[in-house]
Amino acid sequence: MKNKEFESKSVQDPNGRRNSILYRFRLLFYTGAAVSVVLVAIIGVISYASLNREQAGGIKLIVAAGTLSVLAIVAFLVYIVLNELNSRFQAYQQEHELNQLKSNFITLASHEFRTPLSSILLSTALVEKYANQQDLGKVAKHSVKIKQVVHNLENILEDFLALEKLDAGEISANCVPFDLPALCREIIAETRLLSKAGQQLSYEQTGSCTMVSLDRQLIRNAVNHLLFNAITYAGENARIRLITAISDGRLSICVKDNGLGIAEKDQEKLFTIFYRVNESGNIPGTGLGLAIVKRYVELMNGKLRFYSKPQEETCFEMMFPISGSA
Repeated sequence: MKNKEFESKSVQDPNGRRNSILYRFRLLFYTGAAVSVVLVAIIGVISYASLNREQAGGIKLIVAAGTLSVLAIVAFLVYIVLNELNSRFQAYQQEHELNQLKSNFITLASHEFRTPLSSILLSTALVEKYANQQDLGKVAKHSVKIKQVVHNLENILEDFLALEKLDAGEISANCVPFDLPALCREIIAETRLLSKAGQQLSYEQTGSCTMVSLDRQLIRNAVNHLLFNAITYAGENARIRLITAISDGRLSICVKDNGLGIAEKDQEKLFTIFYRVNESGNIPGTGLGLAIVKRYVELMNGKLRFYSKPQEETCFEMMFPISGSA
């Protein structure tokens, strides 16, 4: 999500830029045309005077110079026209992309907020009904559902706020030494509570080095996003592995699963904000998670890469240059 100042400029800029381009185009075109007409007139007058004096050589020189001048002006006008057309195309493309982002956001907001709110209202009504009937089991069941939906809404808002802060430059990396395996084991223990039936989550450490100097909170947030995506999209009975390895001054943090994978048509757009891999829209999410993870990784001078074979395997790997000690 862009900050408010950037949004305002983005919304107002395309039309203003288009009008400015049209004005410059017309001004340059008419000016060039007028200069060409004046030059042709001057050439004609000089040529007529030279004819009266029977200076044929001078006429040829004047005509040649005039022709070259007119051609140069025409070439310049053609260049200006092409340049302005390119500018107009870029302005149109930016406006189209902005409209696409607006459309995606509206679709996301209408689904990701309206559906949970409807679920909360329904569960609340059922809680009241079962409370009157003294059916405490069903009351507890719908109370848990309300908490889950509210938690999902909190995650959505946190994604929007995180992207807003990243765009505003309010998030920076505070790299301090910490025990990476201890953090990963803690994250896995928390994430298991969110896993689906049959899913297996595990942590694997390669190498004896445990201390790394990175931003602990950014690493936690990034790993949480990747694990949550794996749980959401890998399907039931999938094996999800968090793997860390340090070698040759480089740290690799990989989240790998043997689930459904990512279709080739979706892979190029994975890091586009608001882009959803799930076309049916039944799986909750903002389409912001991977874009946020990529930004977090870049703040720590790292790189995020992935590979996926549909129906076989998917791996997201964060790579960092580090200095660590055992």
